[in-house]
Amino acid sequence: MWRFAHDAGRGRWDAHLTVICPWCGRASPLSGAVRDTLAGILRNAQLSRDSSPCMELPADAWDESGLSAYCLECEQPVRFNPFAVDNSALEPYTRQCPATDGSRRGTAGREGGGEISSCANCDKTCLEPSLLLGSGQRICHSCLADQLEFGKWRQQADEEDETTCSVCFRDMQGAALQTAGGIICRTCGLSAAEMLADAEALEQWTTEMIRDALCLGDGVLQRLTVLRRLDELLARLTEQLPPAVSEGVVQNLGFVGSHPFAQYVRQLALQACHLLGEDIVPFLFRLCRRQPWQLYANVLCALSDLALDDERSQKLFRRAAADPCSEVRSRIPSFLSRYEAGWTREVLEELTTDSEEEIREAAADVIDDWDIADHKMEESEKGLRRLAERVAGEAEPGVRLSLVTALRGTRASWAIRLARKLSDDPDPEVSESMRQVVAEWDARTE
Repeated sequence: MWRFAHDAGRGRWDAHLTVICPWCGRASPLSGAVRDTLAGILRNAQLSRDSSPCMELPADAWDESGLSAYCLECEQPVRFNPFAVDNSALEPYTRQCPATDGSRRGTAGREGGGEISSCANCDKTCLEPSLLLGSGQRICHSCLADQLEFGKWRQQADEEDETTCSVCFRDMQGAALQTAGGIICRTCGLSAAEMLADAEALEQWTTEMIRDALCLGDGVLQRLTVLRRLDELLARLTEQLPPAVSEGVVQNLGFVGSHPFAQYVRQLALQACHLLGEDIVPFLFRLCRRQPWQLYANVLCALSDLALDDERSQKLFRRAAADPCSEVRSRIPSFLSRYEAGWTREVLEELTTDSEEEIREAAADVIDDWDIADHKMEESEKGLRRLAERVAGEAEPGVRLSLVTALRGTRASWAIRLARKLSDDPDPEVSESMRQVVAEWDARTE
């Protein structure tokens, strides 16, 4: 996407693949972890540029665990398609964000063969990967790392400050970092942090360094480096992965520091759990806690991909469905949506009576989708179900009696839920009519 600047003649291609969250409706950048997953899917499928991924990708591409993530704005769970609509090939190892210089592993670069610039902050020559600002100035590797880690981030730019990011020219929203060369939005700061992580030399990293990066202090850049490049670190280890490293990965599922990148750390930790697979499952059960809620929700998310057949997972999800924290309960329908079983239906049926309307609706939607797949209801019945649930609370008995008649022709899960409610209706005519319909259903089943 082309981003126009306020000054005439300025602008550039957007530095980020952008996604729209179906929960909050806000745009946010696609994380590097999901971007790498998409690139891997397309490479493995060996599709040509003229191919249609949505038509030609293998079925298992849609089940790739790396496509699960969280919205960077509202932290609700989202699930991505295994392809992207972009104006160039999606190859994160070779395609560079316009805001950064250097290869994925930190080779210094110059755009257009021009002279290497001096850092806007320390005035030293930028011989390492650097951040290119819209003004043409750069921030060197060392200053960039220091400012991203320890700089003062503001949750919202002041009115008298610049209103657009110095890198991507977007209007300022959310967290912003003031640098010597201008103000930077969180999205561009995150891209710069990814660049620094990818430029880190891993040859000398030991298991102790990996453990300390995951567990010590509130720093984010080393956490990002380890979690983003865990596959490479594991490939270099000659000994078995120490339990302390696995514990560190799980603990970062609940990393809730004040830094604007904290949510991205949690997202990378979730991706790391998928990478470690069954080996991480015992640590997920052992370290699961209700507080902070982010840890609880992310453990459930990881288990939904790795161990839903485990009885311990079933117990955790049943307890979570009754958890006082709505942030936890609201995520359960999404976590269970790809696993239809007797116990998952029971959990979602419980959530259809939740005190929060959005949670009730999300749980009912998943059950509807299962029923449609099982040919127990038609797609068109979704609208009828929503109308019927509203009518069931109607004060006029005659309206509820009409609903009983409408339910006679279906026995989808939503109809059974309403039948239970209407069988106990305070109006004797409504309750008796509903019991007769239930008896007819039972007779047809026999």
